Amino acid sequence: MKDSDWEILYRLYKTPNITKVANMLYISQPSLTRRLKGIEEEFNIKIVSRTSKGVTFTPEGEYLAKKAENYMDFIKEIKNYFIRQCKYSVVWAAEIFLFISLSALNLL
Repeated sequence: MKDSDWEILYRLYKTPNITKVANMLYISQPSLTRRLKGIEEEFNIKIVSRTSKGVTFTPEGEYLAKKAENYMDFIKEIKNYFIRQCKYSVVWAAEIFLFISLSALNLL
């Protein structure tokens, strides 16, 4: 499975409408449907059933969707960690630059 497949499952579970989710992810509805079928083939399970009101998840699909939510939370946590690290690094570098600049000007 690709990372984007986990996001498809997560979004589809939160918004059980293939067309809406395809629009959210800026992909075509047929592309999303193909990815969904690919996931079903990979695991040899049926993930969703189509209804007149959208889709409903099978028990296997619900299991995967919950794992997708865990995965998306995990990815968000990692990104936030490195964003914080980058901010600290930038602040630290700015402080060093300021210290060096002030030292060069004998203002310390």
